[in-house]
Amino acid sequence: MLTTIEFMQNIASIVTCSTVCYNLAFYYAYLDKIYLEQSAAVICVHLVSDLLIETKRDVIIHHWIGLYITFAGYVYGIDYGDGAIVLTAIYKTEISTIFLAIKMLKSHIQRVFQPEWRVRLNPVFYVNDAVFVILFLKYRIYDYSTKMLFHPSTYQQLAKYTHKPIDYLAVYGGLYAMFILNLYWLSLMIKVAWRKCVVGAPADDTKDGYRLRSI
Repeated sequence: MLTTIEFMQNIASIVTCSTVCYNLAFYYAYLDKIYLEQSAAVICVHLVSDLLIETKRDVIIHHWIGLYITFAGYVYGIDYGDGAIVLTAIYKTEISTIFLAIKMLKSHIQRVFQPEWRVRLNPVFYVNDAVFVILFLKYRIYDYSTKMLFHPSTYQQLAKYTHKPIDYLAVYGGLYAMFILNLYWLSLMIKVAWRKCVVGAPADDTKDGYRLRSI
C-alpha cells in the first residue's frame, strides 16, 4: 500500500504526463512551438515540487537531469523550434509514466470496488502492465536512441549552438545521461521479469526499482 505522499505523487504524475501528451498532440496538429513551451513549464514545475518530497535516488537523479536539460537549453538560447526533435522525443517518454502510475495505484483502485469485481479487474491491470512495457521500450529506448539521440538530424538542427567541445558536453550531456538512466531502469524491469517468470520467486516491484515514476 502506498503512503499518502506516494499516492499524491502518482496522481500528480498522471496529471502532468497527461497534460504533456495533450500539448504534444496539439503540437503535431498545428506545429506551433507554444505547445512545447507549455509542456516545458509544466514539467519544470512538477520536477521542482516533486524534488521537495521525493526520496527514491534514481527518481531524484532523473529530476535533476531533466532540470539540467532545461537549464542548458535556456543558457544556450536554444529555440523551441530548433529543439523540437529533442523535446518531442523527451515528452513522448512520459507517455509510459501514465500507465506506470496506474500500476502503482492498483491497490487503491481495487478498494473502490466490491471483492467480486476486484478479480475481474485483474485482466485490465495485466493489459495496463503490458502497455507500459511496450511504451517504455518504444519511446524510452528505441525512439529516444534511433530517432533523436543517435540521429544525424538532431546534431544538424543544433549545430549552430555547439561550436566548442564544451558546448557539445553541455547540450548533449543531459540527453545521454537520461538515456543511461532509462537503460538502468530497463535492467531493473528485466530483473523483475526474470524473478517472476524464470526463477519463480515473488518480486517486489517497488523494492526492485520497478516503480519508475519518472516525472
